[in-house]
Amino acid sequence: QQQQQQQQGVIVNNDPPILVKYNSSFFIPELQHVDHQVTVFIQPIHKGRKNSSTCSSSNLSIPIAEAYAFQNTIEILPMMPIVSPLRDEYVRKSIPRQQQWQQHSLGPMHQYHDTEKTHLENVVRVVTYNILADLYVSRDAMATSSVSASSSPSTKSSEEGITTTTTTSTTTTTFPHVKNYRHLHKARRLPMILSELISYNADIICLQEVDGGSIYENFIYPVLFCSGYEGYYSNKDSCQREGCAMFWLRNVFDVDTNDGITGRDDEDIIDKRVGDNVHSDGRRDKLQSFSIRDLFDLKYDCNNDNSSVNKRGDNTTNTNKGPSKNSRKILSHWDSIDGINSLLLDHDELRKVTMEKIGQVVQIATLRLKEPITRAKKGTTELMKLEKVVVANTHLFYHPMADHIRALQAYVVCRKIDEVRRCNIDNDQQYPHPFLLCGDLNSDPISGACTLLFTKTVHPEHHDCWKNLNQYKWDCGQSDFLIEHGYVGNDVGVTDLKYEQEAFDDAQQETDTDKCNPLLSLPSPPVISLPPSFPNLISGYIEMPKFTNYAVDFIDTLDYILASEASESEPFGFRRKVSAPMPTEEMITKYVAMPNECMPSDHVAIACDLEWDIV
Repeated sequence: QQQQQQQQGVIVNNDPPILVKYNSSFFIPELQHVDHQVTVFIQPIHKGRKNSSTCSSSNLSIPIAEAYAFQNTIEILPMMPIVSPLRDEYVRKSIPRQQQWQQHSLGPMHQYHDTEKTHLENVVRVVTYNILADLYVSRDAMATSSVSASSSPSTKSSEEGITTTTTTSTTTTTFPHVKNYRHLHKARRLPMILSELISYNADIICLQEVDGGSIYENFIYPVLFCSGYEGYYSNKDSCQREGCAMFWLRNVFDVDTNDGITGRDDEDIIDKRVGDNVHSDGRRDKLQSFSIRDLFDLKYDCNNDNSSVNKRGDNTTNTNKGPSKNSRKILSHWDSIDGINSLLLDHDELRKVTMEKIGQVVQIATLRLKEPITRAKKGTTELMKLEKVVVANTHLFYHPMADHIRALQAYVVCRKIDEVRRCNIDNDQQYPHPFLLCGDLNSDPISGACTLLFTKTVHPEHHDCWKNLNQYKWDCGQSDFLIEHGYVGNDVGVTDLKYEQEAFDDAQQETDTDKCNPLLSLPSPPVISLPPSFPNLISGYIEMPKFTNYAVDFIDTLDYILASEASESEPFGFRRKVSAPMPTEEMITKYVAMPNECMPSDHVAIACDLEWDIV
């Protein structure tokens, strides 16, 4: 029996070695395991070949065990002041009194882990987090390391295999404040990010800038699955190998299997293991991902070679086949789409960027509560049952001059959410499902996109939204332009964004010149309004955070958790309950900016508790 345990367990290489875990798919180290190595003994099952050998002397089958020893020793998790002590009380509020939790102390924060997590009654905890894709960090690290290696003798090779330096490089980098790039290596950042996510005990997690391929499949998904979550990944509709990922607690939610909407579900875009998941009983989950550029109902002649609308900058195809007959009826009251499409048809550059160049996606999942919320409708004895919620996760276009593009994206995203939540409503329910919209909107609270989401209308007079409508071009995304206009490459600690006034002055000067030329007619912005039937949206934070992104040369609020509000016409919705405290500027400037050795991303994770509401 001892031999069998060793062949299926986890050994900490103590003196003598200690069996710390047996017959389990995961192992969480504890404080006493620090500075020791870990060896895993398994008996793998290989399809198509025998999994045992025969002893020649006794004809007994002996399992073939395999041993894997981790090269690095177990380390204490780095200090993460945003999680602890700042959010200690918020983390503790998520622990149900009736539930036994396993607490482990490999770091300064309180961490809780249980594969049978449950949510607090009548409350849903939501987290959204731009975790900073490793492909961007690695690119920056490689550029800095190569320059440092050629210009300075004070370089060294770190144990993770990347070159680090303590000298200031003359090259322009995204993270000039980082002196030791070992602090940003994925082997250090990812455990910090996942430990933080697990500590919040959220019911729903929405992530942006998630690296596809091995980082998601071999690290992020397995760790969160072992922590009680299910989820899926959607890559950007481009050649960049990063995208969005959504997770939910398995024993709180199940996936609705009949939403009636067709999205992007090819294996190159959604992880086949969970995005198109076939269960043992034959049930198939359809978790949706939509390319935002495919959500514009632009009419064009696909056989016209002169039309730039149908030309793509990559090898992707339009897999969204358009609204069904039922969907067209649902979407008939979204009148602003006509004005948007007219603008796209009249504006060649805007059409090229919005529908060909950029590849943002939105994930939309219809989740079914395993324990429906039942309450009496206010003022009556009629019982109302809340069974489903629609969750959307997105990451809008980044460019600081493209506020107008993000407003257009926000509109069509809301339109698609409304289609999904109204389609195939159960016969015994006459109301659409409530929904959450989470993600990095790359928009501050007074931007065109947020004005549309919070007030339901953005007018042509909205200066921030439309000021660069006729100035922004795809070439403005080149690094030389961004550096020249002060968008990136500023000195460490610079927060005076002079480019705002500069861009306005340039735009005004060009507009005044155009008015003198009667032969030149520039496209004008339309009124964009969400329909009256679309519910009001509330933020998960009562007071808008002062910032959620703190880079060297850019500080702003970009990340949001938005929830539909209940009303007389739509009785299912959410109320704000509590939100995780946000760090002060002093907490960040101690390390100059984010990311740093204690903060693994340039964004702050946004977390809040929302109460189910029936009016």
